[in-house]
Amino acid sequence: MTIPDDELYPAPEAVERPHRRLPRWAVRLLKVVVLALALWLVARLLAGLGWSDLRGRLAGASPAWLAAAVAALALRYVVWDQRWRLAIRADGPVPGRRITFAALLAAATVNTITPTVRVVGGVVRARYVGRAVGRPTGRAYGSVLFDQVAHQVVTVGVTLLAAVAAAFAAGQPRLGWSLAAAVALLAAGLAVWAARRGGGEEGLVRRLAGRIAARVERQGRLGSLLSHGRDAVESFTALVADRRLRRRVVLLGLVFVAANAGAQWMIFAALGAPVSPWIVLAVVALGGAAGVLVGTPGGLGAAEATMIASFAALGVDRLDATAASLLYRALHFAVTLGLGAPCLVWLEARYGR
Repeated sequence: MTIPDDELYPAPEAVERPHRRLPRWAVRLLKVVVLALALWLVARLLAGLGWSDLRGRLAGASPAWLAAAVAALALRYVVWDQRWRLAIRADGPVPGRRITFAALLAAATVNTITPTVRVVGGVVRARYVGRAVGRPTGRAYGSVLFDQVAHQVVTVGVTLLAAVAAAFAAGQPRLGWSLAAAVALLAAGLAVWAARRGGGEEGLVRRLAGRIAARVERQGRLGSLLSHGRDAVESFTALVADRRLRRRVVLLGLVFVAANAGAQWMIFAALGAPVSPWIVLAVVALGGAAGVLVGTPGGLGAAEATMIASFAALGVDRLDATAASLLYRALHFAVTLGLGAPCLVWLEARYGR
């Protein structure tokens, strides 16, 4: 699919103006409110829960199941790396697997440390991979954008479907049917919106590319690293238009989601308290979303609170929900920072200059 330059890079007056964003103070206030609400809910849920019981629950976890959970958490990054490599290969030369895997983990570490500026992780990935193959950072950033968008689309889609299944699995059919109706209405609304905007697939890709271009231009200081912003948009657009690539990326995205939720399910198994995989899948996704929204380092506080409250709301024992959520988050940080920090140091020493 070929899109004319005047459509891919429209004149400034023709670019769709983004909606006015909330003031910075309003965004920060919203994050504080969300975090406070989550912590209040957990405080209510844990009222009367003995900490000695929690320590005993954690101490009694099966080492074999915990080791399997750690393996699943590490496998996430292997799958993610493979998905990103497909995008890089479709757009040009791809560096060795060691480089891309290390860059991905380094970016995850950076995003954990600087959660309020999550775009930094994407620039880190593009910077190291671009230098490894001799490509401008801006051009390499196109594959990163594609990978990020694909990740969000698959995650949101699976989360919506998992929430419906989790409601039925928890014995709440009314909630399940309500969520199913909401998902159907959302899908119908998106279909109507796409039909009214017209242009088919090319039109959708063109509008998405325009928004990406605006995003790149708004990066401020980070934008100086993306000196070839048009190259990034051109690369992203070509990747989105590749149907075969999209199918493979979605498949790998599903494997990533399964590995991520599978780690939490294994932790429940380690505690001897099996939980429906659908409930686990929905709650892990909700916890991750809450952590991103609040913007604390690694989602600390908000993710754990949301997961504990959600598990308890879906019928999981309070003690089991607390122990499993805390174990999952602790292992997540251990795997991400334990592998990512050395990768960041190694890549900076090799490609930082």
